[in-house]
Amino acid sequence: GRGGKNDVPLRDRTGKIIEVKALEQSENRWKPSKPTDEEEKVYKAAKGLLNKLTLEKFDKLYGELLQVGINNASLLRGFVVLVYDKAVLEPTFINMYARMCQRLADDLPEFEDEEGVLPFGDVLVGKCRSEFEAVGNEPERQGLDELPEDEKEGKLRKLRQRTLGNVEFIGELFKLNMVGLDDVKMSVTKLLAEVGGDQDRIHPLCKLLEGVGKSLEEQDKEALDGYFAQLQELSDGGKLNSRYKFMIMDLGELRNKGWKARREVAGPKMLDEIQKEVEKENRYTEKKKDDKAETPKKKNDRKPKKEAKEAKPAAVEDDGWSQVAPVNAKTSQKPKGKDTARIKGGSAKGTPPSSPVSALAAKPKVKSFGSSKGGFAALMMDDEDEDEDEDED
Repeated sequence: GRGGKNDVPLRDRTGKIIEVKALEQSENRWKPSKPTDEEEKVYKAAKGLLNKLTLEKFDKLYGELLQVGINNASLLRGFVVLVYDKAVLEPTFINMYARMCQRLADDLPEFEDEEGVLPFGDVLVGKCRSEFEAVGNEPERQGLDELPEDEKEGKLRKLRQRTLGNVEFIGELFKLNMVGLDDVKMSVTKLLAEVGGDQDRIHPLCKLLEGVGKSLEEQDKEALDGYFAQLQELSDGGKLNSRYKFMIMDLGELRNKGWKARREVAGPKMLDEIQKEVEKENRYTEKKKDDKAETPKKKNDRKPKKEAKEAKPAAVEDDGWSQVAPVNAKTSQKPKGKDTARIKGGSAKGTPPSSPVSALAAKPKVKSFGSSKGGFAALMMDDEDEDEDEDED
């Protein structure tokens, strides 16, 4: 085994044993980085708890989050950055993070530094405002034109996602009365002013109004009417592409329906809710299978046989004669006697034999008397009647 007495020593080509020396440890060797001060420990603990945060574990982890050691203004600022990044990059859980921030604003103590007293809520709103004002001028945009097209598009996609998360987070905080009405109106006005230079501002603008529209209509309906009038003017101007026109149309439809979405907005759910949905879907599937099994199979009704076509009456010509259709070889009877022998074997004089079909087809057409239009047959019958009358006389 390894490290045992039976290990075979390593030898070179000549059979000489090669001595393997142990690795020497360098004085400046790489070591795993460890927190060196209290702030790094606090940030690491807080980030770990935020990564585990779910609806089921919310109360338990929230209590631990309050105990990580946020005890000064510097730690508070760093903690706000962690919370903000988690919220804007995970839009599915953005409502949960907003409610967590509402509780943190009440539970975390206020700290003071050279800028004055710093409540958690004010620091968070200030972070949202500064990030929003930097949209379009982010440091990550520097040097994008020098990158390959795929890498450039990937970074732009992340920036757009961060912008959408920012306005959505602002909307959630506004509904919880953590962001003021003036901040929301300023954000909407800024986005409307920048649409002319960048159509991509339409998406975050519609996302923001979608979140704050109901509350804004209750607090300042006149301002909301003005925003929608400007959006309609942009849509009718013909400069926007179809995608953004449909966004504006959907936003107007949402307002007309009382800000009730057509589909349920995806969000975090409790395990019990997910279990109930799965059970409901399983019951529906089983019921559908049972109904299908109980339904008797319908026998294929046989199609009725086609009725025999009625024979068409013989056509009567102008001279009173009616023409009989030629005899079909398949339905005709075989001729009897000598005629049969002549048809099969030919005549004694050496005429070539002919088939029954050709023989029958060669017969002249037979005409029968007709009574509808008179003609020669009618005249002959009249003559016979006159002769009989003379004999009686």
